[in-house]
Amino acid sequence: STTTTGAITAGSIDLGAMTLAGGTTLSSNGTLATGAVTGAGNDLTLGGTGAATLASVDGVGTLAINKTGGSATVTGAANVSDITAQASSFAVALSGGGTVVNAATFSNTGGVALTDMTVSGGLTSTASTTTVQGTLSTGNSNLTLGAVAANGPVTLSAGTGQVTLGAVSHATNDVTVTADAIVLNGAWSGTGERIVQPTTPARTIGLAGGAGSFSLDTGELAFLEGGSPSRVTIGQTDGTGALAATGFSFDDPLTLRSGSMTITGTLTKPAGQLTLTSTDALTGSVNLAAGTGTFLLTGRSAVFTASTVNGIAGPAAAQQASVTPLGGSTGPFTINGALIPGAPPPPAVPPVVDNTINTIVVSQIGGQTSGPSAGPMGPSQGQDPNTPAQAAFENQPTSQPFTVGLEFSRFSLLASGAEAGLGDIAPAAGEGSVASESNAGGGGIECGNAVLDAFFAPSCQDAN
Repeated sequence: STTTTGAITAGSIDLGAMTLAGGTTLSSNGTLATGAVTGAGNDLTLGGTGAATLASVDGVGTLAINKTGGSATVTGAANVSDITAQASSFAVALSGGGTVVNAATFSNTGGVALTDMTVSGGLTSTASTTTVQGTLSTGNSNLTLGAVAANGPVTLSAGTGQVTLGAVSHATNDVTVTADAIVLNGAWSGTGERIVQPTTPARTIGLAGGAGSFSLDTGELAFLEGGSPSRVTIGQTDGTGALAATGFSFDDPLTLRSGSMTITGTLTKPAGQLTLTSTDALTGSVNLAAGTGTFLLTGRSAVFTASTVNGIAGPAAAQQASVTPLGGSTGPFTINGALIPGAPPPPAVPPVVDNTINTIVVSQIGGQTSGPSAGPMGPSQGQDPNTPAQAAFENQPTSQPFTVGLEFSRFSLLASGAEAGLGDIAPAAGEGSVASESNAGGGGIECGNAVLDAFFAPSCQDAN
């Protein structure tokens, strides 16, 4: 083990494990190699134009990479307070993970490669390309990168801070970006899945001009759909914040996740399946071309109007969708007014029927021309005169014109100038319509209503 302080400059430097007794500078225009470096809180500066390789760095104050060419690589863990790389043409690689307590700034132009790094004070890289492997996290501080390349599955996380990215290249690798704000400044390429999501579940999401703190405009949405990804997902699985979107077009498979979800205008998909997952209500309009497949919905209700699904318009569009109701919700779940498969049927609404007989009216139109006596109609022979309505129902002959009114609080039954028959039921003003009528025999009103039967018993019968 070597204990160093001050400056060491040589054509080539080859040291084993090092302990810094004070601020130390290692500069070489050839190769520079060390074993594990223990900083004890002291700063370490690397200079020269050659290739510098450190086995690991631990407890260093500031690791200042001030080279003017070549490269600087830490193959093991890099645990330091700060990292800076000056604006010059050299490459930096931190290959073994590690933690930067404060901030990291990479201004070099030769490229930066980072593997499983946590930079709690925020990270900025303006290198030509920042290659990331594993997870790059900045706690709740901002993460700002220029062009990005993914070397394997990648997670970029800034907590409640902001992630800003240039062009992103990820081949078949999946990329997840998690932060409460995101800014996309360049096109994406690759076929892996892309997930962009807020850290805070209640964070609102705004798409294509819709209101929301986590916002992606139409240009950023266009960046996300480029390069034929297997799927693009916006929003997190347990998100409760509302999502608002104005009309936009998206060509690749797309999943949106949020609390309530409102699409103003039309979400158009010339290609690629659409999944909308909400912890609340979904409303809007979609235009999903033929070949986009089943429109998948999850929520407490979903109402889509003026929509086309898998190339099908009108009520039949609902058959091209499927819904998963949350929490036993009964919806509604409809597309163009038709029930979506998977939705519970709407609850049965029992008819409001008031069978209370308010008044019974029997009046004479003309004189009775046959029967036991002439003159105004009255009770049938041998009948209790306190039940005048039976006179009408038992009136003989049946051809005698009469008016019968059976008035209910919800509808009225009227027949004027003829024997009461089917078609003579008319709703009272403002009371809706008659659902159905039936006649058990003869041409008159059918008995069978329990209240009427009780009222007219024992003589309830057709007026024949």
